Amino acid sequence: MSLTSAHADLGNGVQLHYLAQGRGAPIVFLHGFPEFSGAWLPQLAEFGRDHRAIAPDLRGYNLSSKPSGVENYHVDVLVDDLRRFIAQVAGGPCALVAHDWGGVCAWHLAATHPELLTRLVILNSPHPAMLYRELLRDAAQREAMRYTLLFRTPRAEVLLGENDFARLAAMFDSWEIGGETLAPELVAAYKRAWSQPGALTTMLNYYRATRLHPPGPGDPGVSEYDAPLVCATLGSEGTLAWCQGREIRTPGYPIDCVDSTGAGDAFRGAFAAGCLGHPGGDLEDVLAYANAVSALNCRALGGRGGLPTADEVEQLMTARPYS
Repeated sequence: MSLTSAHADLGNGVQLHYLAQGRGAPIVFLHGFPEFSGAWLPQLAEFGRDHRAIAPDLRGYNLSSKPSGVENYHVDVLVDDLRRFIAQVAGGPCALVAHDWGGVCAWHLAATHPELLTRLVILNSPHPAMLYRELLRDAAQREAMRYTLLFRTPRAEVLLGENDFARLAAMFDSWEIGGETLAPELVAAYKRAWSQPGALTTMLNYYRATRLHPPGPGDPGVSEYDAPLVCATLGSEGTLAWCQGREIRTPGYPIDCVDSTGAGDAFRGAFAAGCLGHPGGDLEDVLAYANAVSALNCRALGGRGGLPTADEVEQLMTARPYS
């Protein structure tokens, strides 16, 4: 099936442009900064042979809607776009492949709407709780992300746009597809995307809306959110690590079987007994707790509201929206 281009009206005042190819189970590809849907053309051609491969332009990018105002680029707003887009265009649960800022959105979507995903593949985008921890404690990580402070300033558009987007285009020197440098027509397509009216501002608003950035002059960054966060992650050699605040505890329990239903005695033992301190606890309760906390953490790190309270976690566990 040939590549198609279309727009999805999400019903919230936003239209997302997308490319699609093929038929079958849906796979959605989310780009990062400063990319656009066309970054996934090789993947659309490959996976479109036996799947419906879909790549949207995120809000603020290329041919998608570009609402003004930083408040329209908080991650919970972006996640609502994706929730609507997957329901309308993918037609139901999908595999989600996401890079960079697309990965940020995907982590939050997986925490708040796991029922929309069959698989999650993240490229170069750390879990927000992990990034929070590293920004607090690791000077090298703060230094590596100092460029984001420039992106938050009013002069960023001028600096990135001058001399035919020279600073953005410099990244192409290290990019390749199939061992070859980017074709001139693809480089031109990137520049057309960046040249869309208002696009540089709305692309940069992703950085202006997030709390996850190092401290700068008059801008404390993550330091003002020095409070415990909780999330589960796979540690080294297939063990389960439990992150709370700035520390990671790795009990070392092996993970023999983890699937979408949470089956597996090893997983049950590691999660319930080793990490949450609930020996013999019901796995559904443990998973409901973990998903509730993860969803609330993502909401807080996305720039809306404070960190989760015990009452909020208890309310979500009782309602079980994520179990």
